[in-house]
Amino acid sequence: PDAADLESRLAADWGVSPDSVVVTAGADEALDRICRAYLDESRSIVLPRPTFVMLEKYVDLARGRRIAVDWRRGSFPARAFLEAMKPDTAVLGIVTPNNPTGMAATIEEIRILAEGAPDTLVLCDLAYAEYAGEDPTKELLTFPNVIVTRTVSKAWGLAGLRIGYAVGAPELIAPLRAYGGPYPVSSISLRVAQYVLETSAARKTASVARIRRERSELLRLFDRLGFETCASEANFLFVRFPDAGRVRESLLQLGVAVRAFPEDPALADSLRITLPGDAENFETLKSALRTLFEPEAILFDMDGVIADVSRSYRACIVKTASSFGADVTPADVERAKQAGGANCDWTLTERLIRECAGTSPGLDAVTVRFQEFYRGTGGEPGLGETESLIGSRESIVALRARFPLAIVTGRPRDEARSFLEKFGLDPFFDVVIAREDGPPKPDPAPLRLAMETLGVSRVWMIGDTVDDVRAARAAGALPLGVTSTAADATATEVNLRRAGATWVGSVWSEIEGVLS
Repeated sequence: PDAADLESRLAADWGVSPDSVVVTAGADEALDRICRAYLDESRSIVLPRPTFVMLEKYVDLARGRRIAVDWRRGSFPARAFLEAMKPDTAVLGIVTPNNPTGMAATIEEIRILAEGAPDTLVLCDLAYAEYAGEDPTKELLTFPNVIVTRTVSKAWGLAGLRIGYAVGAPELIAPLRAYGGPYPVSSISLRVAQYVLETSAARKTASVARIRRERSELLRLFDRLGFETCASEANFLFVRFPDAGRVRESLLQLGVAVRAFPEDPALADSLRITLPGDAENFETLKSALRTLFEPEAILFDMDGVIADVSRSYRACIVKTASSFGADVTPADVERAKQAGGANCDWTLTERLIRECAGTSPGLDAVTVRFQEFYRGTGGEPGLGETESLIGSRESIVALRARFPLAIVTGRPRDEARSFLEKFGLDPFFDVVIAREDGPPKPDPAPLRLAMETLGVSRVWMIGDTVDDVRAARAAGALPLGVTSTAADATATEVNLRRAGATWVGSVWSEIEGVLS
């Protein structure tokens, strides 16, 4: 494969001679070559902190010494770069717009470096330059000590081709040819890249314009939400959160992947959020952020969340099974609930009888017996009378003052209403979705019906089983878990988190801290 035609094309674009350009396997390889050509154990490079992680790795591979200058906020610290130089400093490295913050250095700030250190190589990685307010490439190429690296991976959308290049004075570029393989890029990639550069400028311009609109809109959203953002000029935003890890996990459960930096204490409070450049995906991103930070309603499962049913429904399962000769224990019930697919207690009871006794009297007979134990017969009170409220009525009243509330339960409607009326909660739940309204969880239909009835699209769902969590995820709700009545709270929390719960507490009222 011969990159000469593409190098000539790129040289013409920037008004330089072809020997000023070397095509590489992505801009990453250009950075690697520069580090190997200009750094070794006796030379240092000044870099911003944070910066593109691969540039740091290439410096280390070349055995160069890194000198870091903080650039987490504000304008590019050009003067601090010059002050940080040592006698062995061979390179001043800049990524602009920077990765991961998106902040950009101005032409004048880079000029300070190029003119302030005329005998030192100034490396400018401009991988995201198309998204910035100004592209400094042509002006930077007037300096004899500057190498610019560019890529077709970002704005041109050709990341899979792995094509980048370095451009600078011929005497700076010449050594780079010796530090790479003879054929770093395939002939197919070269031809496709040249074709796209010649025919798709309008498409690239439209894509960049879309990204800039998304960036402006998302910056306004974060400003309204009160989160600090960097002044990004890239196709991503760098946002600081009080609990970045929880935000990342929550967004992931809502269908959005973002970049976190847990290994770096200086960046552990931040996330990098990529702008998709696509209307549908951008709506998904906005919806996920607003669901997380601006929920319109809170949905509750009932049993195990606001109703302690350890002595009612759970006991009915054990007692019903025993009446049919099956030795089912509370631990068996707990395991089945945590495994999922056990939202209907009647069906679960019949299944456990069949598994333990090897036979079954049938679902109808099990249901009748179960209800006799729950509701009582012959004047004897049923186990339903033992149910108690988890949390306080005052907490529910306070939460209802902030959000519409709904119950989404597998109980029959009359039993759900009876519990709410018993504890004076009926006025505070706007909607009750019960067994009669649709298939049981983990099917998301009951949650979607609750959202539709409330007239909302952004909700949090609080449940105590993996079925609740799975239903929430499928419905686009933020899944939260509680271990209020679990026999083994630790194991239950592990199961809920594995299923996708973004937060797990011991009682639902702890959600107040999450909402704050």
